[in-house]
Amino acid sequence: MRLRLPRLLAEGATLLGGNALAQAIAFAAYFVVTRLYSPDEMGVYNLLFSYVEVLIILSTLKYEMAVVAAPTLGEAQAVAGFALWLNTRVSAVILVAVMVIGSFSPSVGELGWLVLVVPLMVMLCGTSRVYTALFNRARDYRTLAVSSTLESAATAVAKVGLALPGWTQVGLPCGTVVGRAVSNVWLRLRLRRRLPGFRVRLFSRRATLRQRAAARRNGNFPRFVAVKDLINSLSEALPVLLLAPHFDAAFIGLYGLAYAMGKTPANLVSNSAESVLYAHASECVRQRRPLGSLVRRYLLLMAVAASVAVAAAYLLADPFFSFGFGSRWAGCAPFLKVMLPWLWIHVVATPLTFVANLFSTQFAELCFFIVKLGLRLAALVVGLLQADFLLSVGLFSAASAVMCAAVLVWYVAQVRRYDRSLAS
Repeated sequence: MRLRLPRLLAEGATLLGGNALAQAIAFAAYFVVTRLYSPDEMGVYNLLFSYVEVLIILSTLKYEMAVVAAPTLGEAQAVAGFALWLNTRVSAVILVAVMVIGSFSPSVGELGWLVLVVPLMVMLCGTSRVYTALFNRARDYRTLAVSSTLESAATAVAKVGLALPGWTQVGLPCGTVVGRAVSNVWLRLRLRRRLPGFRVRLFSRRATLRQRAAARRNGNFPRFVAVKDLINSLSEALPVLLLAPHFDAAFIGLYGLAYAMGKTPANLVSNSAESVLYAHASECVRQRRPLGSLVRRYLLLMAVAASVAVAAAYLLADPFFSFGFGSRWAGCAPFLKVMLPWLWIHVVATPLTFVANLFSTQFAELCFFIVKLGLRLAALVVGLLQADFLLSVGLFSAASAVMCAAVLVWYVAQVRRYDRSLAS
């Protein structure tokens, strides 16, 4: 049976529609949030969340990626159970580590006691990723769309609600925690209806042994995918982590808002496309059907759509930030403009990351991301030596675009090799 593109687009539209509504809520909230929080407070929050993004990968070791590709539902549930089991324990270790560090240094750098929310954010984000993988495997994109909308709405309400009484120091991280918690509750309630037999027994020896056995069978994910994503998250956070000690926090805040306005919609589209493509491509591979035609049509459609979006973003960046967020955020526009070429190739290439998981070529993919980390680090060092924040971001984006293009070519080559193997 040949997979038809209209069916893929219909399912993608369901997930993308829900995610688009969620991001529309988040964008609308930004017009209020940027008037309640200063660039310095936004910079501290961006620094905090940079640590969280790295720790989330350690909390599940990317076992949730094995859920979609697992050959049977039982295997998928066992891997998901192990990922949740691991996430709980890693989050507990992070909590203990934060408390120990805090006992010796009550004020941990600029973050202060806000680091205490880090383990909670890690646990909630890790749990959400596992639940999302289960619904993605079941192709229940409506549930995922509602989840995104609920999370975005709850986050916006919490951030604004906490800022109004003047609690701006805690409003941004705590608002994120509230939104993620609401999303997790919704996913858990829906999971009971879709998979009534699914249980996570954190202290059952028999269940743990079965889950560990499934984890060993999917060892490529922690060995290669987790390491790759850890390197990628670290390299994504490099502008914040490396430049923050050398520039004012306001620069980090301006860059953070520009990054959010550009990367958030880019991730919205690419993650939605990847979720649908990964589920369908996994089915095609299990049934020994070719993928080339589907991938070519996807690339053409995404390249045209991304080109239109990038052109519009370049033309509207200055008035968007100046009038939309206020004059103190006008400095975001130059950062967004230099990131646009990278964002274009990112949107086109990222949905094909499933290729390495399907064909067990994760080690080769890991090598690409190691090279990208090195190029990004070199780019930031050059900008840092020139004491120019904008130049640092521009060189960082250029290095990112080059490596995204290289890995895209490699993904397409993998698909062509697979199709030739079927023909022979």
